[in-house]
Amino acid sequence: RLSTFPIQLPALRERREDIGPIAARMVQTVARRYEKKIPGIGADALTVLEAYGWPGNVRELHNEIERACALTPNGEQIQAAQLSPRLSAGGGAAPTPSAPAAEAGGAGASGLANLREARAAFEADFIRRALSDADSNVTRAAREMGLSRVALQKKMKDYGLR
Repeated sequence: RLSTFPIQLPALRERREDIGPIAARMVQTVARRYEKKIPGIGADALTVLEAYGWPGNVRELHNEIERACALTPNGEQIQAAQLSPRLSAGGGAAPTPSAPAAEAGGAGASGLANLREARAAFEADFIRRALSDADSNVTRAAREMGLSRVALQKKMKDYGLR
């Protein structure tokens, strides 16, 4: 029934001007759930959010806002220090499918840097989705992924997912 009127929405990395308003709304929602007063996002944090590639799209942004809200003291704005270090490192700046390989970030002739980045982005997104499908139950998500709970927790730590 929903496919009667499909809505095409570009990926978040293709509409960076929407990152600020979407993130601000998420901050309101998450802060309310945590019973915190967070007036918004500081300019430095917003710059980092807008520069990141968001391979996990809006779901990844939501996870990042949730993390930042948890780390932000009550009554203060979210600052870049509360964001995951991988955002500042440009970890999500993987090229879009339409971008030429030369713009991918200076990989060597073998392309291994791009492959590693793409694999890491895929794994992080896959884990996020598995956790979401399992209602954040790590044991159940690990079982569905064919991993041990400890292996999944290590990967979550590696990717800054908890």
